[in-house]
Amino acid sequence: SGKTSLWNGGFGAYVVNDNLGPTNNLEIQFSGSYVLNLNESSSLTFGLKVGVFSTSIDFDEIIVVDPNDNLIGMSGKESQMKPDLGFGILYRNGNFFGGLSANHLIQPEFDYGNDQISNQLVRHYYVMAGYDYALNQEVTITPTLLIKNIGFNEYSWDITAIAKVRDRIWFGAAYRDTESASALV
Repeated sequence: SGKTSLWNGGFGAYVVNDNLGPTNNLEIQFSGSYVLNLNESSSLTFGLKVGVFSTSIDFDEIIVVDPNDNLIGMSGKESQMKPDLGFGILYRNGNFFGGLSANHLIQPEFDYGNDQISNQLVRHYYVMAGYDYALNQEVTITPTLLIKNIGFNEYSWDITAIAKVRDRIWFGAAYRDTESASALV
């Protein structure tokens, strides 16, 4: 009927709590996207993630073995919370899609007064591309390549192939650069 939506995108939120030994990381993120339709078969999607990353250390849970360790004498629990930011863009033209994104743009640094336990969230960059190949009306296979870069020094890549049956059942396989292979269902 010719009506256009004021907002062509989506929004969401997620919370991740990761507890490992004496450390705990809590991440609370809000995300939004906007889709800009370029023509009938192509679009640009912009995404933004804004939130906080909190890390805490319980020094009473640390077992010190070396009597010269700088952690001797530290006690109690310390927490720090910093802002976090991520951005991405996805281009789609027909069955082809490709995108660029970055995470931890602010690179928050957590410092507890001891270089041994200082921690910084290093900026990550991602480049990805894929293609939706329709075998028939019911089955689509999507091969995807993802290249990850951490601080311009470390690279890794993933290659994935996912089959979708009637857009209800998904299964596939993934391989990560000399590290792992996965089955997806």
